Amino acid sequence: MKKLSQTGIICLWFLLSGITAVAQSGQIVVQLALETQRYRTGEPIRVRVAIRNETGEALIFRDIISEVNNRSRSGYVEFSVTNAKGDRQLPQLNWISDSFGPAPTEPDWRGLLGNWLVLRPNDCFSSQLSIDGGTFPFLRKAGRYRLAATYSSAGLSYGPGWLGLKEQDVAALPFRSWIGKVESNSIWITIVPDSKSGAK
Repeated sequence: MKKLSQTGIICLWFLLSGITAVAQSGQIVVQLALETQRYRTGEPIRVRVAIRNETGEALIFRDIISEVNNRSRSGYVEFSVTNAKGDRQLPQLNWISDSFGPAPTEPDWRGLLGNWLVLRPNDCFSSQLSIDGGTFPFLRKAGRYRLAATYSSAGLSYGPGWLGLKEQDVAALPFRSWIGKVESNSIWITIVPDSKSGAK
């Protein structure tokens, strides 16, 4: 409960902040927020990503929001950066996660409770991620750029995996897991030259 109350404060801050973008799909709302809109070349850009449930029903989500492309694509975020000319750039470096151990033959309820959460109506959870010029070469040069993101999840219904869940196990849960993809709105970022490096 303490965790939800803290993220609730963060979500309220998002709603009141002017440096925020909101998008929704099927009433699952994705919010992006920045500490500032102005960064120096080479400076990491910390982006707060929040997911809010406005469906009117409790849903199961992976408890992380990550740029790591795991095999189930649960809680996966992919950023994109667009320059002033309209050229769009996807991450040039991708982290991929997989598990090579044997899949459990019985449902791993401990793993379910430790890695997934129930998001009740109007609750949200968030995570802070970071991008820079190493991931997006556009950001190595001064200019104005538009940042957007896609949040996706295949939910729990992806067949045998590291949780060992079968179709009947997923169907027996009191809440359904969310499956889908949400495109966020965009936030403008201004990159200025770093006076120390003389970047242009």
